[in-house]
Amino acid sequence: MLKEDLNFVGNIEGNELFSDKADIVVTDGFCGNIALKTLEGTSQVIVHEMKQSLLNNGIIVKLGALLAKHGLQSLKSHFDVARYGGAVLIGLNAPVVKTHGRSDKRPVYYTLLQIDKMLDEHLIDEFKKYFLNNN
Repeated sequence: MLKEDLNFVGNIEGNELFSDKADIVVTDGFCGNIALKTLEGTSQVIVHEMKQSLLNNGIIVKLGALLAKHGLQSLKSHFDVARYGGAVLIGLNAPVVKTHGRSDKRPVYYTLLQIDKMLDEHLIDEFKKYFLNNN
């Protein structure tokens, strides 16, 4: 998971959070929470508005939606926050991942997969080695 050398790209703007500019964004808890909640709310509004638009604009639009169903499901899946697990707290001796306060079993499942991957890849040890050698 960790590259030999981390590539720090510098600060990024809020409109770049979904871009490919950075794989990992590190924030304090307050700013990170605001960014996440804004992105969650925005994606929920977009999905809702698209659904309403497709359902309420006549038969031609509904047929078009039927033809685009696979692509629309893929897009919805991309914005499904439950699939991304939780926020990793760095600096501890064991993996600690904070999930959303309203998480049900599905996001908890993905968070457990995330923790399992962290354990399999010895991520905590890799972090320690990196930060001890690059201090």
